[in-house]
Amino acid sequence: EVVVDGQMLYGMSTRILPVTQRTIYLIHHSHVDIGYTHVQEEVLEKQWEWLEMSIDLADKSQENPPEARFKWNVEVMWAVDQYLRNKPEEKRQALLDAISKGWIELDAFYGNNLLALSNSEELVRMTESAREVAKLCEVDLESAMISDIPGWTWGMVPVLAKSGVKYLSLGTNQGHRIGHTIRDWGDRPFYWLSPSGKERVLTWIHGAGYSLFHTGLGYENLNRELAETKILEYIQQLHADGYTYDIVPLRYNIGSDNGPPDKMLSKFVMNWNDKYVTPKLVISTVSESFGLFEEKYGIDLPEVSGDFTAFWEDGAISSARETATTQRSSERLIQAEALYAMLQPENYPAEAFRDCWTEILLFNEHTWGSWNSISEPEAEFTTHQW
Repeated sequence: EVVVDGQMLYGMSTRILPVTQRTIYLIHHSHVDIGYTHVQEEVLEKQWEWLEMSIDLADKSQENPPEARFKWNVEVMWAVDQYLRNKPEEKRQALLDAISKGWIELDAFYGNNLLALSNSEELVRMTESAREVAKLCEVDLESAMISDIPGWTWGMVPVLAKSGVKYLSLGTNQGHRIGHTIRDWGDRPFYWLSPSGKERVLTWIHGAGYSLFHTGLGYENLNRELAETKILEYIQQLHADGYTYDIVPLRYNIGSDNGPPDKMLSKFVMNWNDKYVTPKLVISTVSESFGLFEEKYGIDLPEVSGDFTAFWEDGAISSARETATTQRSSERLIQAEALYAMLQPENYPAEAFRDCWTEILLFNEHTWGSWNSISEPEAEFTTHQW
């Protein structure tokens, strides 16, 4: 009401709903496409550069408030594994130290693989590198990520659980052949039970996918006002959808696929938290954010069984001969390892077997060629990747 000298000049009624206090945990990572945006060699060099940038950014942010200290999620182990195999000792040790300090979190899978193409041995091999590095750094391997892919084989649940992984972050593509994945499962966390029912993994299919902050531009060109708008719109959508939790894990990667660390993220978070009471922003990891969520809400989460039917594995038809060759090679490797174990364990060529398994895992990685492999199949960029 507006009252002047005892006379009401204007009056109306409105309803103001209470604001839900929420905290958004930004899970910062690069979506690793082995190929697609660049040829494979260039992707590896970029991902190595991102690891070194992340170490530097984390080190420089240690005086910041805890929520604004830089952290990096590796998403997949391929670049970490190759870095540790190829870099000099000083650089290797710097990366291992950063992992030990919690600046960089290991995520269990070797690549963003189409796991329905894998046999059981390949699924186990998918977590081998992460298990070894985690043991070396004396850290717990608790999380796994898969990006872009909609649909995941049920067989990965017991493999993750047996590897120590408790949390699975699934950030799908938002527009290309994803069916009802986000519509039916987005931001509806659940425990995914293994086929035996003896193991389970806390699973989150992110409603914003993995690419909410993609602009197609370099990180120097990231528009902070646009990022702010995207976050506020996302929170409003969660409210409209009846999202009941005050903890919100949100994938954060910028530019495009194979994008870099955000050099300004710590400052962005500090400025945001100075400006807004809610939602609060925290730079986080999968295990940190999921662990806090589980502690508060885990007892009430549903348990779900079954296969989440694969969508993209039909692409194997485009490379049917090579897929068959790879599957035969995988079976021959299993038999060869068994024969070595029985007949010549002292001569077991560990590195040769490791290299072979790496090639098999990389064949089933999801990228399958360049961004223009269909429109320009004979382009040098396409043929080089093949």
